[in-house]
Amino acid sequence: MPRSYIIFCLGLFVFSQSIFAQQNTKLDSLRAIIIEYSTDSIQANEEELTTVSAFLKLAKDENSTEDIILAYQQLAALNYTIGHTNKALHYYRLFVLEQNQYANNLKSKGITFRENLAENEIRALANKVELLEVENSQLKSSQAEFFEKNSLIFLGLKIIVVISFILLVGWLYIRIKRPKKLPTPDLSEISDDQLSKLLDETKEKLIEAETEHDLSDILVEHTIIQPYESFNANKSIHKKFLIHQSKKLTGGDGLLFSSSKQKTLIAVFDAPGFGATGNLLSSLIYSKLNDLVRTHKIESPDLVLKQLEINLFKTFPAGVPFTGGINIGICLYNAARKVISYSAANMELFAVQKGFLHHINGAPHSLLIEEEAQEFDLIEIDVTRNSNFYFCTSGFWNQHGGHDNKPFGKASFEKTIESLSSQHIREHESVLNKILSDWKGGNEQDDDILVLGFGF
Repeated sequence: MPRSYIIFCLGLFVFSQSIFAQQNTKLDSLRAIIIEYSTDSIQANEEELTTVSAFLKLAKDENSTEDIILAYQQLAALNYTIGHTNKALHYYRLFVLEQNQYANNLKSKGITFRENLAENEIRALANKVELLEVENSQLKSSQAEFFEKNSLIFLGLKIIVVISFILLVGWLYIRIKRPKKLPTPDLSEISDDQLSKLLDETKEKLIEAETEHDLSDILVEHTIIQPYESFNANKSIHKKFLIHQSKKLTGGDGLLFSSSKQKTLIAVFDAPGFGATGNLLSSLIYSKLNDLVRTHKIESPDLVLKQLEINLFKTFPAGVPFTGGINIGICLYNAARKVISYSAANMELFAVQKGFLHHINGAPHSLLIEEEAQEFDLIEIDVTRNSNFYFCTSGFWNQHGGHDNKPFGKASFEKTIESLSSQHIREHESVLNKILSDWKGGNEQDDDILVLGFGF
């Protein structure tokens, strides 16, 4: 019984498959005929309608949506050609409805597919993230174990680096601070005159070194007013510029500004010496000037110069301890009268008015050159619009440089400031700095330099 039942089922399955295959073959044949109808739609008859109707019934039996849509389309076209307008409209509506439903089914299937694909990708990424987190935690734990095992080694290396750095700094400090050994001459081969000269030179060097050391100690104990501090503190004259370059860390060139009501006093001075020596003398001059102008209220430049020289002589009762005098120029600008009163000791005031340069000279001698204080003349200059005035110490035009390594020259400086008369006074600083730098080139600076310019 079971055996015969199995044989019956197999036979039934084979029979159904053969019928299904026959139906598919019939559907394919009708589809080919329908497609031929669509290519030749000029003529239509009832036979073609019957064939397409049979194709539609077979397509519905097979649930073939694409063939159903094709059948509706052909029935609408054939009925329209024959003249059955109502039927053509009916089948056309069925064609549109079936086609829209088919499109919606395809769209929903596509969305479902994309959603499934996205979900699969998300799951895959989540798995990758979990794997990466596990690997990261393992890496961190291995790094922690490594640093824990080698922490003593790292600490030892740090200590070695710190000790090496300290030893290097100490060695450099000793190397710099250790005095250089001077070659010891063979005294047996030197004559008495040469020996005496050598002793005198050695004594002079020792005195110079001790003097520099003592002056450095004094400078540490006093606050030195640098030219830029006095320059920036003044607000009464707006059109001005200052160039100050010391040969060493500090120098002997100085500047004083003092304003009261409508009057502004300007003093520029050049003290002999460089470095600590020159700066100590410069600070002394500044202190004396400040006391005369601000404390004793002396305004006239000629009287300030005379009293300054008297006070300096009193400071050195045993004689002036340096060679060369002090060059200084003082001017007082009266804003109400539009006049500059000027007095100087071996320092010029350069005035550029209406594009032409004028020299305003004071006394030809410096301070402290004579044995007693001298009298100084007072000169008055009318200040016109666009007038520029300049103080300059000799360091600018005495600087060596150029192709022939010669001094810049006072005449070149005068031509330069005269040519700048059409430019704003504040632009002169950058021009003069550029000229000086290009001229000096790689040479060392020969002297302290101070240039003050102001205009109205």
